[in-house]
Amino acid sequence: MTISMYKASAPIFLQFLTSMSAVLDKAAAFAETKKIEETDLLATRLYPNMFPLSRQIVQVTVHACRACAELSGTTAPTFEANETSCAAEGAHRQSYRVYQERQA
Repeated sequence: MTISMYKASAPIFLQFLTSMSAVLDKAAAFAETKKIEETDLLATRLYPNMFPLSRQIVQVTVHACRACAELSGTTAPTFEANETSCAAEGAHRQSYRVYQERQA
């Protein structure tokens, strides 16, 4: 039985993006409970030389989308990466998931 690299990779990317969206939902709930601005939470770094959380989320989704595009022989869509809330970040991730599912 043969399997394509796309079919082996895309489900993993979708799982990661779905999990990341769940984490963002929890982050939004945490920010609301603790009265923290979501922009402050998305600007947080675990270590000084790391990208902020918002940039790391963008990098994960761009990597997943570009990899799926390359594996399926299509052109990856481009999205603005200037979200300032967890909900906007989640919507951004959803658009990537929809793109990846359409390529399957």
